[in-house]
Amino acid sequence: MLESSMSVGSGFFAGREAIREVLRAFNLEELEDHPSVSSSAEYEKKKETLRSLLLDHFKLDSPDELFFVVYATDIAPTISGGDGRNTTPEWARVDRKQRFVSLAPLVFHAAFTLKDSTALRALRTSLGGLAAQISSLCVGQDESRSRVGKKVTASTSVLCLGGSLFGVEDYRKLLLEELQLLGYSFPHVVFVSDAAQEGALGLAKLFG
Repeated sequence: MLESSMSVGSGFFAGREAIREVLRAFNLEELEDHPSVSSSAEYEKKKETLRSLLLDHFKLDSPDELFFVVYATDIAPTISGGDGRNTTPEWARVDRKQRFVSLAPLVFHAAFTLKDSTALRALRTSLGGLAAQISSLCVGQDESRSRVGKKVTASTSVLCLGGSLFGVEDYRKLLLEELQLLGYSFPHVVFVSDAAQEGALGLAKLFG
């Protein structure tokens, strides 16, 4: 569900996993004979959660309607009302990739400001793949030196991160926690806000 072959970034994965987690929680609640108070529609209206933020963003009434957002065509047909107005929902006027990407600020707000457990779980899941890729390039401090090859030792290396999302310190911390769960700890982490500028300055310093 919710797979894509498009070239995507961290914002896309954060939004995709957020929808997955909200739908997963909703499905579990639907299986309960007596849903908890926190899952009731009235509760959702009063309390700001990742679920309520997503529903409000897409102007939906129930989490199961998120399926329409996910699977609607990239260019939805224009439906004009009797007065000639475009009645196509705003989210349907953008491609599917952008629907996911647009959720990143909401997911971050829910995770780091509201401390919403569903949002935090979504971000951890979205970072899991990146953590696995980084770990594949590293060896742990206790691993055999014969396995090193061209890999780097995490405990003596600097982890450089770029991209707008990693400008958020709490997000960087989540990645480091995921790496630690895999057995890799970096003593130094650097966020590069402008790779082109940093590269130019580095070259100027090297040859200046």
